[in-house]
Amino acid sequence: MPDGKYFVLVSRLNGCALGLENSSPGSHLLTVQRNDSDEKQQWYIDLLSGTIRNRSNNLSIQEGSDGNAVLQNNEKGNPAQHFQLDGALIINRSNNKVLDITGANSNCGAVICVWQQNGQPHQQWDAVHQSPKYFVIKGKESKKAIDIEGANKDAGAKICLYDIHKKDNQLWYEDGSGRIRSKLNDFVFDSSTEDITMQPLDLTNPNRSWVISEKTIVQSANPNIVLDVKGAKTDNGATICGYNYHGKKNQQWSIKYE
Repeated sequence: MPDGKYFVLVSRLNGCALGLENSSPGSHLLTVQRNDSDEKQQWYIDLLSGTIRNRSNNLSIQEGSDGNAVLQNNEKGNPAQHFQLDGALIINRSNNKVLDITGANSNCGAVICVWQQNGQPHQQWDAVHQSPKYFVIKGKESKKAIDIEGANKDAGAKICLYDIHKKDNQLWYEDGSGRIRSKLNDFVFDSSTEDITMQPLDLTNPNRSWVISEKTIVQSANPNIVLDVKGAKTDNGATICGYNYHGKKNQQWSIKYE
């Protein structure tokens, strides 16, 4: 089973989870009794802003002015929010500091601070991913689904519009980094050619990193490039390409979970 988008962060010191003081902006992060079904303990990676966000309120982890870790409204470009998973560390790529259980407190309820790396268990976390949730990507204008043409599992297969049937070649999920991947073969969208094709994930290739952004599907390295139905066609087999964002209906999509 592939990793889904959401994960629980479990301390290697004591098995407690990374949780919230409350759900409001400015809330401090704490260690809490682990409960994988609690959305306040579930996190996800936002590739567009380079942050780690909470599922329950979409707020981002941030280094507070007092040196403790807090949740705040997402601000793209704010270096205090530039946290990422790096092995067992939750590290700020702007200053290389990490999330740390204050005082190496082994009890749940301890405050989380941001501190220099020291390699100790109170700075180490395991990301326990949830199972993926599968969905259909439905065009706003066509009312049809994004479909891997002919259910072709091979690299280079084209995608197109087709009547909704919810078979594996129309089902997608967001992986542990938020990228859209196919249930059919775990491949991703690729915009290396004019028309979108399916290819294996390659983290070094920016053309193969596509994420959901409100009503659009965007290339994370260049969010002005979005999935577009070529020629605004609405018939079965209509081709899908990457194109500069203009906001018309042939670039708008809705997500329908199974």
